Amino acid sequence: NAKRRLARPHDLSEQLESRTLLTGNVQVSLSGAYAQITGDAENNEFEVVVNNGSIVVRGLNGTTINQGTTAFTLATGSTTFAGSLTASLGAGDDIATVGPGITFGGNVSIAGEGGADTFRMRTGSFNGNMSLMGGDGASSIVVDGATVGGRLSVSGTGAMVVGITNST
Repeated sequence: NAKRRLARPHDLSEQLESRTLLTGNVQVSLSGAYAQITGDAENNEFEVVVNNGSIVVRGLNGTTINQGTTAFTLATGSTTFAGSLTASLGAGDDIATVGPGITFGGNVSIAGEGGADTFRMRTGSFNGNMSLMGGDGASSIVVDGATVGGRLSVSGTGAMVVGITNST
């Protein structure tokens, strides 16, 4: 009768460091013809522009894209994005610029939360609906040289300055 020695269980788990999004970061994802931009709670500034013949999202003034400095490509070799674009900017003082020279086949929606947000929709074609929603801070919304094929909706819960010029 050999006595068995039972192994004593050891705690093999290790406490990992807590991870949070860096401040000044914008997450961009693309699923088929649907692009989603999500800002963190800090001040963010980004633009959706044509760069070297492709449509990209790039951070400005310290804002990172997907925690890096590389622009995110929405459409390669084209100035047309066939799908829809949705941006939820978060609670900081955010600046979002779209265009010039981009054609969107689907809807474009940009929403701020808190903070003083600025949206600039520059020369371009928006074949679907365009929805621009300022948050509870002071918002500045500019639509200049845009052709909107669907409905244009501008709203906000805070003080707003809205300028629509040279647009159809």
